Amino acid sequence: MSEYTVKRGDNLWNICKREFNLQSNRDIANKVNEVIKANGMTNPELLQIGQKIKIDFSKSTEEQKQYSQEVNQAVADKINFNNIQTYSDIQRLESSSVSIFGTNTVADGKQSAAYNDYSEKLLLDYYDINKDGVVTEEEFAQKEQQGNDRVTDLTLDKIAEDTRAMGAEPTEISDEEMQQYKTISQRSANLFAQNLDFNDNGKIDAQELAFFNKIADGLDGKEDGVITAASESKMFESVTGMNAENKEYNRVINKYLLGQTLTPEEQKILEESQQAIRTSMRKASGLNFEG
Repeated sequence: MSEYTVKRGDNLWNICKREFNLQSNRDIANKVNEVIKANGMTNPELLQIGQKIKIDFSKSTEEQKQYSQEVNQAVADKINFNNIQTYSDIQRLESSSVSIFGTNTVADGKQSAAYNDYSEKLLLDYYDINKDGVVTEEEFAQKEQQGNDRVTDLTLDKIAEDTRAMGAEPTEISDEEMQQYKTISQRSANLFAQNLDFNDNGKIDAQELAFFNKIADGLDGKEDGVITAASESKMFESVTGMNAENKEYNRVINKYLLGQTLTPEEQKILEESQQAIRTSMRKASGLNFEG
């Protein structure tokens, strides 16, 4: 049995998550309960700086370690795919996939926890720009836009390179055309973030991204923990409304995403479509965000 000294900002949840290197919310909750019992705590929320807590590290099981490694690897793979440096990286990203289920995940029935833990770690490791533990809509959209802009720049460079290889001089991109590309990139990223925030709290929560990932995983009918870039693209189209069944929604959304100016009436239709998409996702997720 070891002792841990409470520091400023500590609570039992983050202590157990950090000290035992746990990713599963269920495993963290179980560990918190173990620590509460081991220390005879009657009010575990009132920790004092400098307080000594007994912690039994012998209970950190190999299964928990393996589960954490599986989630960590999936997140590392995803971030690596998103790190686009060359045009070949774009092609690699388009055919990429990550696997968030391992042997222990399936055997222990941790599939739902894996979607949530993978999504939470991806948010914190990739989208949390200021590293404050919260991913705002703006941060999420900024990372998405950065990726969009990088793809655009490398694609235009590739077109120019191929044109020169054929013995011709590439057409110069005008400032107006470049601005249109940037507008499309920004609008698509913003719309994605705004609609993915289907509980309307201004943040992208792990449960929201986990819902996105779970549905993307199941598009092939398997829900085997393998999330492909192709399935993510289809989910992006659904979340933004690009493939909306409502033809008027579809027309206005695509007009907006193409960087075109909307009329006041079309702006109202866009807002109505966003609310409809978010409401639909809230219902489909079965999550209760009240309270």
